[in-house]
Amino acid sequence: MEIIPRDQTTVWFDIDHLIRHQGYPRGIPRVVSCILKELLENHPQQVKLCQFRVKTGHFHEVPQEFISEFLARSQKASSGHKKKATTELAAQSKSLLQKKLWDLSVHLWEFGWHLKGLFREAWKFTKVLIWLILQAFRKISWQTSGSRAVFQRGDYLVFTGGMDELIKFAEVRTLKQTGVQIAALVHDIIPINAPHLCSKEQSFRFAEWFDELTRQTDLLITTSNHNLREFAHYFEKQKLAPPRMAQFRLGDDFSQSPQAIFPEGLTQEMPAGFVLMVSAIEARKNQQVLYQTWQQLVEQYGEKTPHLVLVGGVGYLGKELAYQIENNPATKPFVTQLVGISDSELTWLYKNCRFTVFPTLYEGWGLPVAESLAFGKYCIASNQSSVPEVGGKVVDYHHPLDTAELIRLIELAMDNEYLAGKSATIKEQHQLLTWKESAEQFWRAFSLNQGKMNAKV
Repeated sequence: MEIIPRDQTTVWFDIDHLIRHQGYPRGIPRVVSCILKELLENHPQQVKLCQFRVKTGHFHEVPQEFISEFLARSQKASSGHKKKATTELAAQSKSLLQKKLWDLSVHLWEFGWHLKGLFREAWKFTKVLIWLILQAFRKISWQTSGSRAVFQRGDYLVFTGGMDELIKFAEVRTLKQTGVQIAALVHDIIPINAPHLCSKEQSFRFAEWFDELTRQTDLLITTSNHNLREFAHYFEKQKLAPPRMAQFRLGDDFSQSPQAIFPEGLTQEMPAGFVLMVSAIEARKNQQVLYQTWQQLVEQYGEKTPHLVLVGGVGYLGKELAYQIENNPATKPFVTQLVGISDSELTWLYKNCRFTVFPTLYEGWGLPVAESLAFGKYCIASNQSSVPEVGGKVVDYHHPLDTAELIRLIELAMDNEYLAGKSATIKEQHQLLTWKESAEQFWRAFSLNQGKMNAKV
């Protein structure tokens, strides 16, 4: 490969996980797309997008317009776009099938990659089989018309999410030999530190991926000081020399949603002053404690129990809890689950809720807390991991397993005078960080790293 030195560094972002994402952007897809939107607007000549193609074994350029099209999904109003419940479930099933097929192709590639030195014919067969799977289900991995990405000495290749990079590391090693620098945005290492909150497969694959990633990475970027401490502990435990690490703060503003639309799935008769939680129903997010809390609130307050709105699909170890919430006759009148909510609908929910709750067990950041405060809404949140970094002194915290303390805080928040005081404190003390400012913090990590990396190449 010919290496052409130049004055201006290009930062390439691998967006495979965005291309494969189904539905409205939430969590990591939202974070990455918001950052890239700002970077493309402010550094259009230095930022490029790419996707790894299994068929060629190389990265290919993706048009910059992909990000605006991706974000447009979250701006759609529910009217005329929202699927009915049965259609939504069918779409989730289709998405799950596509994900499983993609995972199968990744496993096949990894299997062949590990054994190719001994079984070259099996490796060739594996690649053909993967190609056939991806051709048969093209929507799993959207193929761009872009040509092969041309990396130059000093460029960065940035991984932004997902655990499928193992199939890319052969190409990554080649790029590193030609002077390309490797960076990664790692949002957390929860599957390593809390494997009981993830599937066995996810924990195993994540540990293998992170080990290989950190051996190849020149720059590791994350979103919280909590993560930096977790990373430092990991490298010390593994007796590995850490790469350079940088931290930036995620944006708080909900700038992608200019209007609020009443969500489909809510009834107009639902009482005002509902409580809101935004997160997939899963073990780590700990809606279990909310379910237990609402059972006790119903026993104590009956019809005066505040309504709880849960926004998000069903994640790992969440199926049984979702079933209980939906079918418990005692709590069902007071708890509503919403799936497939657009940003316009989520804006309405934030603006009209009384306050929010976030009793998570483990986070790398805590975006729902930040979004709640951005709307000036008081939040009762977990005191674990990175959450206190997000909420600072304007949020009330509890241990995520302490239902008694959670009930006490909810009872306080049901008092109008108390809640007004909390809302005033948020308005006076909380400093909003825009996604533009967040993206610039992220961007500075590359300029600060430039001298060190150039010296190594």
